[in-house]
Amino acid sequence: MIVKDIMTAEVRTLLPTDTIKDALNNFAEHNIHGAPVVNSKGELVGIFTESDMLVVLQKNSKNLKMVMSSLPIMSIQFVEADNPEEVKDIIKKVLSMKIKDAMTKNVRTLGPDDKVKQGVEHMNKYKITRIPICEDKKLVGIVTRQDIIEIGLPYKKENNK
Repeated sequence: MIVKDIMTAEVRTLLPTDTIKDALNNFAEHNIHGAPVVNSKGELVGIFTESDMLVVLQKNSKNLKMVMSSLPIMSIQFVEADNPEEVKDIIKKVLSMKIKDAMTKNVRTLGPDDKVKQGVEHMNKYKITRIPICEDKKLVGIVTRQDIIEIGLPYKKENNK
């Protein structure tokens, strides 16, 4: 099986000039956890995920600690240390940052004719959950961990309503 057989061709993307707040709103609205970042020509220049958001928060604050809850279905809790106003200011600052300043720039990609097996190997080796699919530097699709999982399901996406 090849990548174009399972990839999503209509990809939600971000621009380098979008803010982190824009990205997080996009994620919430479309129930996604990350998106490729493209330039005005549709060329892939990076990727921004919820994990990148957490990294940027950690880098910008000594007072914001992220604690994993005891149940995996619970989300990460933010614990304020000394000064709650300082933490609010840091979060406000981070939300106004441009994606280009927080995105991952060295992105693993595949082509539409690459084997799905190669995508699985990349996800495992590099601990990633999505791989942009590019052709001649242009973004043409994306394969996520969910797409890989759905290969094994006894029905196709369009039949699952």
